[in-house]
Amino acid sequence: MGIELSPREFAGLLDEALAERIWGSPPRVDALLSLARTEETCVVAEQALARATAKQRVEVLARSRRIPLHTRLRHLLHARWLAEDLEAIRRDAPDTNLEVHAAVATLEQPGSWDVLARLAHEEVSEEQLDRLRNGLPTEAFVRWARLRPELYQQAAEALRLPLAELRAHFHVDDLRERLSHAAMHQQLFTYLPGNIAVKRRETFPFAARLLAEWTEERPLLLSLLRHPDVAEHPRRALLAALLLVDRPAAIQWAAEALGAAELPALVLQLLQEAALAPRPEERPFFLEVLQGADEVAACFALEALLALGGVGSEARERVEALTRSTHPGLRVRAVAVQVREGRREELPELARLAREAPEPWLRAEALRWLCEVDREACQPCVEQALTDEAAWGDAPLAAAEALHALAKRGTPEDLSLLMNASVAVLETFSNASRYSSYTYFQMRYLVDESLEFHLARDEGREHGELPLPRAREFAFDILEHARAPGVKPPRTFFPRALFVPWSRHEWELGDT
Repeated sequence: MGIELSPREFAGLLDEALAERIWGSPPRVDALLSLARTEETCVVAEQALARATAKQRVEVLARSRRIPLHTRLRHLLHARWLAEDLEAIRRDAPDTNLEVHAAVATLEQPGSWDVLARLAHEEVSEEQLDRLRNGLPTEAFVRWARLRPELYQQAAEALRLPLAELRAHFHVDDLRERLSHAAMHQQLFTYLPGNIAVKRRETFPFAARLLAEWTEERPLLLSLLRHPDVAEHPRRALLAALLLVDRPAAIQWAAEALGAAELPALVLQLLQEAALAPRPEERPFFLEVLQGADEVAACFALEALLALGGVGSEARERVEALTRSTHPGLRVRAVAVQVREGRREELPELARLAREAPEPWLRAEALRWLCEVDREACQPCVEQALTDEAAWGDAPLAAAEALHALAKRGTPEDLSLLMNASVAVLETFSNASRYSSYTYFQMRYLVDESLEFHLARDEGREHGELPLPRAREFAFDILEHARAPGVKPPRTFFPRALFVPWSRHEWELGDT
């Protein structure tokens, strides 16, 4: 957390993590080892790893691609894995999945490929095939599948090979039929008690990506998007894959639907995703959406146009009209646009909504845009939101937006607030009678994620983009539901939001 630990303190924390108590919340070994960056701390880490079990060491190695380790520790763990830990685990408690994860995480190291090659000559489950397809570079996966003809055939039948390989393996009509069948007949998810959607690991995500890549068969994909027998979620996945592979084609598909009397939900969902990272050449498209009658579509158009620098003079009258919309979320976004365009007199209203709006989702919405347009004015609202006990369904929206704003700004004062939030937010959402254990878990994750990003940036360490609050995945559901104010959804209203196939990470569709 940005605090220097003495070698003795570091060793004590590692011992506590290795003890793996079933009570309390001990730190994770891999997270602690990522703090070993000096000669002295590496020595302490090596001593702790010598006391660890074989499984603990290999688990750290398997996560080393996601949680980077000092090169010295990574080489030590890899050498010990090949020398003794691999055979020890195979002998005492075989764990093929752990073996695969470790080999994939260290693929560039000598010996890791031999472990995967040995697996290729054993029976490979569908789960293991997926794990390797998602973890290995495409060329490496194809090379691995070719180690045994039966394995290559299994990968082809499961549509796990890249398009060029499948086109060479199957007749074009056969491949077209297989992809169409996957799109129309695969069940993408099942429901657990409580209406919780769980994805199935089957062929469709790969089929969607393949159909999107196969430009010669683009009419097939477009026909499936319109086909009455293709269910909502398969159609959504097809469009998501098209957006990933050929974004202009997906935007054009949505543009052609704008003239409909009522926009399909699929178009609104695409607008939600496209608005997260709009491109300058899409500005005319979003301006056209803004002129339409659909309020939810206008919300996403304003989001995109704000990211692109503002609405400009050509849409100011339209924005002025939208500040009087009956949709509360649209009013908030329209006011935020006016503030960005220089109408500072509208700022108090945005701050008032962030503090006092009757619904938690609307307070979060106002806070989000207040933080975007005025960092100073949002400070009191951010501090209040960190202890806002209200949630929409089971999603702590306002607190999530506050944490994101603090991590994004990155001042020393924000670090202090983040440290305080690590206690205050968790205390707020630990009430088991009001919130599920998942709510507590996601808030703890948000706090840790925000702190890690803030500290990595301040310390000059490598860091990616600041992740968006997971609660924003509910944007379509929230804004759609707000068309009928006063009607509150049940806690189990979110199957669509739990099933978000728009990103490579969500579908585990790496580069192909």
